[in-house]
Amino acid sequence: MRLSGAMPRRVIISLLSACLIAFVPWTTARFFPAYGPLSWAQLVIACLVLPGLLVNLVLSGNVHGGTLWVVHLANVLFYFCLIYYAMLLRTKRREQNNPDL
Repeated sequence: MRLSGAMPRRVIISLLSACLIAFVPWTTARFFPAYGPLSWAQLVIACLVLPGLLVNLVLSGNVHGGTLWVVHLANVLFYFCLIYYAMLLRTKRREQNNPDL
């Protein structure tokens, strides 16, 4: 098992990817119109916010009671854990298939 820089690199890549995914709906909301041929893209991108919205709903008890910071932080944490776990599984599978690495 190789540990030389793999874990910090995995954490950094996961954190940067999570930040990118969590803030995509916020930055691209104005680029896709609500009506027209690209309206499906706005719906798909808006689904990326659902984990944070659910956490906000649980914490505030009301859809309108929370803040956007809670939504963004919950999304970053959710996607960080998801990407980190996927990268960890990829590393374990690679070590099982190629024990020489």
